[in-house]
Amino acid sequence: MAQDPRALEQQAKKTFESAQGATSGFAKLLGFGSGGDKYERAAELYTDAANAYRAQRMNKESGKARLEAARILKDKLNQPREAATAMAEAFNMFRKEDPAGAIECIQQAIGLFTAEGQFRRAATHMENAAELLEVEMGDRKKAMDFYNQAAQWYEDDRAQALANKLYLKEADIAALEGDYYRAVANYEKVADASLENHLMKYSIKEYWLKAGLCILATKDLVAAHRNLEGYKQKDPSFAGQRECQLLTDLIEAVEAGNQEAFTDKLYAYDQMSRLDKWKTEILPFVQTFIDSIDSIMSLPMVLLHKDFGSCNIMVDKDTFHLVGVIDWAEAEVCPFGLNLHSLQELPGKLHLRDGWTRYVDYDSLQEVFWSTFEDEIGRLRQAIRMARVLGLLLTSRLGNEPMPVPIDVDEQGRYNLLSLDGFLINQGTKFDGLE
Repeated sequence: MAQDPRALEQQAKKTFESAQGATSGFAKLLGFGSGGDKYERAAELYTDAANAYRAQRMNKESGKARLEAARILKDKLNQPREAATAMAEAFNMFRKEDPAGAIECIQQAIGLFTAEGQFRRAATHMENAAELLEVEMGDRKKAMDFYNQAAQWYEDDRAQALANKLYLKEADIAALEGDYYRAVANYEKVADASLENHLMKYSIKEYWLKAGLCILATKDLVAAHRNLEGYKQKDPSFAGQRECQLLTDLIEAVEAGNQEAFTDKLYAYDQMSRLDKWKTEILPFVQTFIDSIDSIMSLPMVLLHKDFGSCNIMVDKDTFHLVGVIDWAEAEVCPFGLNLHSLQELPGKLHLRDGWTRYVDYDSLQEVFWSTFEDEIGRLRQAIRMARVLGLLLTSRLGNEPMPVPIDVDEQGRYNLLSLDGFLINQGTKFDGLE
């Protein structure tokens, strides 16, 4: 039977007041102890109340109770790490109903994490706060600062791919806000960091194109010429890229004051770049899958659910344990692992504007799953990972059709494209083990 969160909260409050009484000067004089055990019990009760509120979908109340537990952990029990974790959990509860309160809460947590030297965790929470500021609160200028700080911490922790992702977000927002020089600095920073990385080098031309467009927006044609020549010196192959030719054409059009030529060049590039980008980024994974088909087909043949996602799983509302799966009508006998791409979807969320993002505990959940999995089937691990990619390609309309069927230019098509981008290409969210 579910516990009453209000009763738990009242019990926590009384326990806390009792602990304060035990630590008063008069109580100490009489030798009645420090009250530490009671403070611990009060924190536990507030946590229980928070969980009970959450089970009833009373998120704001859950956040408040979690915050009370955090304050006790920090101020009375001297447990800053545990307090920071509780504050981060309160942030997740506040973010929809009280986003400003969520930001204040997570900033306190970040302060505790950094004081303890946990900059990687601080970076993750700073990134989450930046997304809330940008997407939900519309405070893009503050979001830029948060993205920048998180990126610096990732960079200091040698997580360059994660840092680059946030520097690019900062750059995109800066461009939209008209802070063109800040945008240019970030695009060029990521491009420079990618020059020696063969996995990221293919994107440099896009970064330099965006940087060049931002310079053009400042109307500084001298800088536009100088920067373009600098890009070609850093990577001589850029001179033969369509992005370089587009920048050259646009600079000439601006110098000539030819608006029609400017528009025509942009339109022509846009019509061609969609297919080029698709081929460049997706086809290598299709080829890798083709090369792995024999090992995939050698896996055990099992009955698989074709849509094992959040819409078809049943979870106990009190324990959050998986209790069932529905909609087996289209189940098929397939090589084991074809539906494991769902593992990537469950601890994340797809935004039709921004693509895939990961929940806070994504890394730890993946590590627990794959480490346990490898203990059981270690020698088959790579084949199963490739089966996971095949399952993603099939569910994204790249197969299972009697004749070739293009991905439509509609909401479902965008969902499929964002899934492919998020799971195969985006450095911050893609499947691990694809390098």
